[in-house]
Amino acid sequence: MLASAARVLRGIAGEEQTDAELLGRFVDRRDEAAFALLVRRHGAMVYGVCRRVLPEPDAEDAFQATFLVLAQKARTAAPREVANWLYGVARRAALLSRRSIVRRRERTGEVPDRPAPEPNPMAESLAALDEELSRLPGAYRTVIVLCDLEGRTRREAAATLGWPEGTVAGRLSRAREVLAKRLARRAPAVSVAAALAGTAGLPASVVSSTIRVAALGSFGPPPPAAAISAAVAALTQGVLNAMLVSKLKAAGAVVLVLGLLATGAVGLGDRGASARGDKAPEERTTPPQKGKTAPASDQDFGDLQGRWVVVAMEGDGEKVSADVLEGMKWAIKGNQITASQPGSTGTMSFKLAPGRTPKEIDITALDGNLKGTTSPGIYAIEGSKLRVGFGEKVRPTAFVTAPGDGRTMITLKKEAFTAWGKEVGGLRAGLEVQGERAYRLGEAVTLFVRVRNVGAETVKFAYIRQYLDENPPGVTGADGKSIPQATSEVMGQVHVPVAVALEPGKEIVLETRIHGAAGVPYELRPAGGGGTPATRDHPLKVGTGKVTVQYERVFGNSSIGRIKIDPAIAGLATGKLEIEVAEPEPVEKGPIQLPTGQGFRELKGKDREAYETTNAWLEERLKEAQSIKVGSTYADVCVYFRIDGGLAPVGKARYVNILCPLLKIDVEFEPVKGGPLPPAAKVAKVSRPYFEREYLD
Repeated sequence: MLASAARVLRGIAGEEQTDAELLGRFVDRRDEAAFALLVRRHGAMVYGVCRRVLPEPDAEDAFQATFLVLAQKARTAAPREVANWLYGVARRAALLSRRSIVRRRERTGEVPDRPAPEPNPMAESLAALDEELSRLPGAYRTVIVLCDLEGRTRREAAATLGWPEGTVAGRLSRAREVLAKRLARRAPAVSVAAALAGTAGLPASVVSSTIRVAALGSFGPPPPAAAISAAVAALTQGVLNAMLVSKLKAAGAVVLVLGLLATGAVGLGDRGASARGDKAPEERTTPPQKGKTAPASDQDFGDLQGRWVVVAMEGDGEKVSADVLEGMKWAIKGNQITASQPGSTGTMSFKLAPGRTPKEIDITALDGNLKGTTSPGIYAIEGSKLRVGFGEKVRPTAFVTAPGDGRTMITLKKEAFTAWGKEVGGLRAGLEVQGERAYRLGEAVTLFVRVRNVGAETVKFAYIRQYLDENPPGVTGADGKSIPQATSEVMGQVHVPVAVALEPGKEIVLETRIHGAAGVPYELRPAGGGGTPATRDHPLKVGTGKVTVQYERVFGNSSIGRIKIDPAIAGLATGKLEIEVAEPEPVEKGPIQLPTGQGFRELKGKDREAYETTNAWLEERLKEAQSIKVGSTYADVCVYFRIDGGLAPVGKARYVNILCPLLKIDVEFEPVKGGPLPPAAKVAKVSRPYFEREYLD
């Protein structure tokens, strides 16, 4: 039947039908015979490309994937350059397959279940041939593929391409000359003829199965799993994903070039995918828009700050699959965007025009091949989501794409845990929590206070590091009521103001005297009670449920430091950060007994918080006290307990009283020569932990 169909096709107009005509028949009528002729016509070339990269079994998978992609992309494949198009797809499929094999072996350490191929002394030279061939301009590569890789005459190539025979001859001569010069520098011993001579024949069974499976999966989703191997299915999808990302890249979407090229979009012969991909990217700068543009909104600028995760992307009416998006992130700081994806990173700057409808954004590449290129786009902030759209040449007017429109749309979701306050005097303050949002009582949470200049001029101010050490943030409990917090004093240090000159678009993390810029760690505790917090183990009373935390004042005087705050920024506050706090994990061991009788009644009157402390909490403190053993260091001791009163001499020994509510433990350290104990000082003796009421004041 296939032979009969071929004779009919050849008989039309007395000559063999062109690739464009065969592809048209397949698209219009799903003509399997027409597709079979395309496979047989270009199969040897495609298989040769795959075999130069992969051993035989894997090359057959790449061969099938190449024609499966053709079946699904038949409507958009360049009709006059099917051979050139197939060459690019085959090379992409072969390189993708090789990379996935290497990664799988590195990840799992698995031993190949297929025998290693015979070493090819010309492997490097052949790789150089395909690499240089893929770099040729499309017109040159096309004639090399047709005449040298497929063995067609100049007349046949001219008929296929619709070019004059003289044009084919001239371009072929020039292409061979350019390719020969490039190969001479890298692989002088190789030629196109040598590449063809070493290619094994294509198995007929692979051709027939490819034709059958490709026809099943044309113009729609891939064929059913029963008709195709898992390796071929995965490889086909990988090539389709890479082609879509490459198309978006060619459309001038800067955001995709800088750190967002995934799953085969880098180094996979993109130039072979389409004629448009032959040329190096041209820098395009968006001309200034006519008319007045409203100044950038402080609110929009602030809302963009932080970390974003790319959750959706589409271009030319096609959606990028989730596996391609995995790991794609934006980190926005000031007016710069760092776009990243595992293995690659790029930076961009942006300008907003929120007064337009829709709101406009211009993003300019700061590094990479497209450095200096500006992409005109639109944006919308919808709660924790950000939508950004770009056009190939013209700024989009809506967040939609369609086949051939050259538009790219990206949806991102905010990842940052930063709550920004209102602008005061050109500054905004933000409260950021490090780690997950869900916590339990007894866990520590580290808070960062950021200050950013959102104005147009440099802002000068001063602050005291000890202020944040001594003043915890305000907390609103799950019931909406304020939870009082205890303050402390940082003594023994000079409270010297820090002078800051913050330029527009820049930000800093406020330092503390104790922790520097590493944030302030707080231990989450039940609400209620009083007491003075230790400076290195700040307690934060939060209770349970959804609570909000906020620094209502970022700048202020400390216990022994005075500073004159600029009235314009004296009221600077962070936003309200919401965190979820749950009860502690259940304790498996049985409870211990609290002090009873008169001692417990006195405790209730002296320290309500200690009175209400649960047995489970006390058991945790007891376990910490019991962890102090002979040989522990002074640093180990200070991890769990604060030291009150320093060392207390008793005879010739040196003791320290280590306290937490209800508990006391006496520790003797090895003697040192004067001065404070060093962190490495060793514990020589230690008592068992015990309750003592006089230390509860």
